[in-house]
Amino acid sequence: MKHMKKMLAAVLACAMVMAMGIGAFAAKVSMNIDAADTHEYKVYQVYTGDLSADGKTLSNVKYGNSGYGTEGNTVPASELKGITDAAAFAKTVAASVTNPVGTLKAGTTELTVDKPGYYLIVDDTSKTLTDGDAYSAYIVEILADKTVSPKKDTTTSDKEIVSDDHKDPNSTNKKDNVNIGDKVNFKITGTIPSHATDYDYFFFILNDTLSEGLTLDENSIKVYKDSIADENLLVKTTDYAVYTGTDTTNGHTFEVAMTDAKSLAGKTIIVTYSATLNAKAKLGDVANTNKSTVTYSNNPNHNYDGDKDNSKPGKPDSTKNVPTGETPEKDTETFTTGLKIQKVDENGNPLVGAEFELTGTFTQVVIEKTTEFVQDANGTYWKLKNGAYTTTAPVTEDKMVEAEAGATKGYVTAENGYEGDDLITVGNIKYRAYKAETDTNKTVYTLVKANTDLYESTTDKYKKQESQTPVEKTSTTTAKATVGADGILEFDGLGSGTYTLTETKTPNGYNTIDPVQVKITFTADPAEDGSHWTYEDGATAKYNKTTGVYEMTIVNEKGTELPSTGGIGTTIFYV
Repeated sequence: MKHMKKMLAAVLACAMVMAMGIGAFAAKVSMNIDAADTHEYKVYQVYTGDLSADGKTLSNVKYGNSGYGTEGNTVPASELKGITDAAAFAKTVAASVTNPVGTLKAGTTELTVDKPGYYLIVDDTSKTLTDGDAYSAYIVEILADKTVSPKKDTTTSDKEIVSDDHKDPNSTNKKDNVNIGDKVNFKITGTIPSHATDYDYFFFILNDTLSEGLTLDENSIKVYKDSIADENLLVKTTDYAVYTGTDTTNGHTFEVAMTDAKSLAGKTIIVTYSATLNAKAKLGDVANTNKSTVTYSNNPNHNYDGDKDNSKPGKPDSTKNVPTGETPEKDTETFTTGLKIQKVDENGNPLVGAEFELTGTFTQVVIEKTTEFVQDANGTYWKLKNGAYTTTAPVTEDKMVEAEAGATKGYVTAENGYEGDDLITVGNIKYRAYKAETDTNKTVYTLVKANTDLYESTTDKYKKQESQTPVEKTSTTTAKATVGADGILEFDGLGSGTYTLTETKTPNGYNTIDPVQVKITFTADPAEDGSHWTYEDGATAKYNKTTGVYEMTIVNEKGTELPSTGGIGTTIFYV
C-alpha cells in the first residue's frame, strides 16, 4: 500500500508539472514580409539554454543544432562576452550554419520554435533577388513571441540631362539633340541603402560612360548628398574620389567612388557634370550615348574590409573576386541631324556668294532607355543570385594563381612533410602561408576560391535587351551659314521641327529666292534598329539615311535684262 501511494504521488506530481507547463516552450517568430517580396529567409538555432521563470534571462547557454558549434556543448563564457557587434556576429555565424529549423517567406511569415535562445535569420542565397537588391542577416533573441521587419531599402540609380545650350535649365530629360559645340549638363543620382551600416565596409561607386561624341569637363564634376545645395556639397578626396582613364574599369569614362559610404547610409548621392558635343558627334540615326550604373556591396556576410584597394580609395582590389551588385544601366542619348543645301544656277552649276539664315522651332527628343537581360546561349553575361548581371565567369573550383611580383602575402608550395596549421591543398598540391623571413626567392600564389554560390547558374548565359521611352521638349534656334566654293552649305545639330530658310545675301545678277520652309521629323517611337528621322512626300528637304542629314537643292535664276534706252527706240522717235 505504501508503494502504491508513492506511485500515485509521483503520477500526480508529473500531472501537475505538465499542467503548469514546466519544461515546455513554444514561441512564434514572425516577419513582416510583403506579398511581392522575393526573399526567402532561413531560420537557424544558434544558441539555446534555460529560460528563467520571468522569461527574461537565458542561462546555461549551449550550442544549438544550426551547425555552428557542437550541438549540446556549453558555450564558453568568453565567447558570449566577446559578442559586442550583433551584425558582425551574424556574419560569422552565417558562414558556417547548415541546418535550418524553418523558412520564412511571402505567404509563410510565421514559424514556431520549441526552444528559447538566439536564432539567426538569413537570406537563402539560392533564391533570385530583384535588380539593386541585397542580402540580409539578423541575430534575434527569442524568449517569447517575436516579430522582425526585414530591411527593404535597395540601391538605386538614375541619370538625366538637366539642361543644354538650348534647353530650359529646369527640364529633365533622357534624350535630346543639340548643336555641335554645345554644352550638355548631366545629373546622376544613386541611393546608398540604410543597411550599408551592416557591412564592415560598403563599396558605392557611380560609373559613367560617354560616347566619343561627348567630351567630359572633369573640372565640372560635383558631388552632393540629398539635394543640390551649397551646404550639401561633398569634398573631393575626403568624401569621394574621381577616377578617369586607365584608373577606371569596364570602359567607363569616369567613376566617383565614395570613400566612406557607411557614414552616408540612407542618403541620395547626386553627381553633376558637363560634357560638350564635339566634332566626332554622330549624325542621324546613331546616338551620342551616355550610360551610368552604380556598383555596390551586396552581401553583408562577406569581409569587404579586406578587399579594399589602399592605393585607390573607395574601390575594391581588382585582383580579387569581390561580390558586388550593379544597378540596371541608365542611358541618355543625344541625337542630332543636319541640313545640307546645294546652291546651283539655272543650269545646275554650283553657285557661290550666297548667305542664308535658318530660324525655327524644333522639338528636342530625349529617350530613356532601360536595359534588360534575356537568356541566350551566345550571351556574354551570367546572372548572380542577387539579381545583378556580370561578364565575369564563375570560378567552379578553388585554384591557385601566381601573385604579382613583389607580393608580400599569399602561399608557397609546402615542403615535404610540412604539417603546419596553415597548410591547404588545392588541385592535389599542398601550399602553406607565405613567410617573408624564410620564403625569399619562392613563387608566391594567391588563392582564388570557387564562387559558384554567388551565381544563379554556371551554365545559363544572358544578353542585353533594351527598351526605350521618348520624351519631347520644344525649343527655338537661329543659325547662319555661307555657301562654300563647291556651292554647298550645311547646318548641323538640328532637331525635329519646322524651319524657315531665308537668303540674306544673294549672288550678283541673281534673284533672291523666297523664304523656304523645311520640315524635319523625329519619329515619335523609333524602332531600336530603324530610322529616327522621317520626311513627307513633296517636302523641300529629304532625309538621307546614309549620311544622317536632310538634303535639298536651291536654284537661283538670273535677273531680267531690260532693253537699252538708245537704239531702235530713238530712231522711231526721230522719224
